[in-house]
Amino acid sequence: MDRAGVDAAVLVSPWLNYLADASYSLEVAAAYPGRFAVVAPIDLTRADPAGIVDDLIAHPHGAGLRQMLWSPASREAVRDGRLDDVFNRMEDAGVPLCLALGGGTAEAVWIASRFPALPVLIDHLGLPASPAPPAPGEPFATLADILALSDYPNVQVKVTGMPALSHQPYPYTDLRDALRRLIDSFGPERVLWGTDWTRVHAFHTYQEGVDWIADAGLSAIELARVRGANAFELFFRTRRFVPIG
Repeated sequence: MDRAGVDAAVLVSPWLNYLADASYSLEVAAAYPGRFAVVAPIDLTRADPAGIVDDLIAHPHGAGLRQMLWSPASREAVRDGRLDDVFNRMEDAGVPLCLALGGGTAEAVWIASRFPALPVLIDHLGLPASPAPPAPGEPFATLADILALSDYPNVQVKVTGMPALSHQPYPYTDLRDALRRLIDSFGPERVLWGTDWTRVHAFHTYQEGVDWIADAGLSAIELARVRGANAFELFFRTRRFVPIG
């Protein structure tokens, strides 16, 4: 991060590595004060799922929660109301919800419409991507479904790990059209960049994951919002963290 000029970052606890246990990310954040905010997964096995919201708020580095929607069971947990108390508590506390979509956008629409004051962030553009090359043949085939979510003012989209969708070398010029469509649809204040480094390191270097967005044709104002200001306001400023730099 220091070499790449990154002052602070949001750590989204990797589900494939640790499932619902965010303790490692929280330990890292505690070891480097001011550098990290942590997004923890919602643990559907808890007897009191809503209690995870209070646990997160109580932790000095907790800044958001994440719901995985990769399985039919996880999607059903949203639709049958089991998570209503969680989402209500998050909405009241101003805790943002990250969604890892697995089968379309129905659950995102359901949450965004029922909890209009809850910040909802769509992980990784809401598009399928591999943890290793090659990139999907038609990576933006369902982008229109994601763009339709911009109709909900509380929905934001994270362009995390976007170079893993490119069929070209750095600076990934084939991504520019999709990025422009996202910004034009959501507005620059609702698009958040990130490296998603734990997933995409087989595709490129960390430095390339940091730098490509600066060469993607954005205006200075758009770049400032997308590359840092939006994430800072949502995950850091609201928890009174003070990143270095």
